[in-house]
Amino acid sequence: MGCFSLGRQRNGNKNRRRQQRTADGEQGDREACKGGFASATSRNIPKRHGVASKNMLYYIEEYLKTVAITGYKNVKFLSAETFLKTSRQQVQQIQFFDASLIASWQHLYFAAINALQSFHAGTNVSKSLAVETILYASAVRQIQKAIRLLGIKPSTASVAIVVFGETREEVAGLLDQVSRYLDTAPDDAVLELDEVKAAKIREAFNIADQELRTVSKSSDSNVALVSLVVERVALLATQL
Repeated sequence: MGCFSLGRQRNGNKNRRRQQRTADGEQGDREACKGGFASATSRNIPKRHGVASKNMLYYIEEYLKTVAITGYKNVKFLSAETFLKTSRQQVQQIQFFDASLIASWQHLYFAAINALQSFHAGTNVSKSLAVETILYASAVRQIQKAIRLLGIKPSTASVAIVVFGETREEVAGLLDQVSRYLDTAPDDAVLELDEVKAAKIREAFNIADQELRTVSKSSDSNVALVSLVVERVALLATQL
């Protein structure tokens, strides 16, 4: 079974905290994480049910933040870009991603957690949670490279989105603003993996056949792919 790790290495005992999660979203047991990530404490993540479900919202008690993770189909690039340009306050709390390179909602969940942790620890690279999240989701150290990899482009048809706020009501309100502006409802389906999407993600994150086969021995290939992507998200936290 693949291992999800997150957290930031720091001096002292705080440096050793890791959090992991199995890719199917079930509550994970404590387990050893391969590749040098020692014991980790499982973070309980509620399952998501259906399209645009209420379970797209997560309250992260440790950081007193609520996070929404979902996506939109058939979005016009100019509409999304214009929304970000005209909504200066919201741009600090909202990040769009090219959904074709997002390895499930777990990918963005762990990127968001690492972004929150970096601000909590004062080790953030960027000035906003939104930008910090795309940095972690891309698993690269430079913001511009992260945006080129996972940011929306003129060719982007489906977008993934992460929204941060203090309360569920605030986040739900921001998500509603986005939906109204884009003139479409959230659709979790854009976060799911298929064969074509999996191949693009493997290329983008440099996941070799042998690496995938090794992890796939204890899980199916999509679960293994998500696990490997999230592992790269976690590794970035040790490099910044």
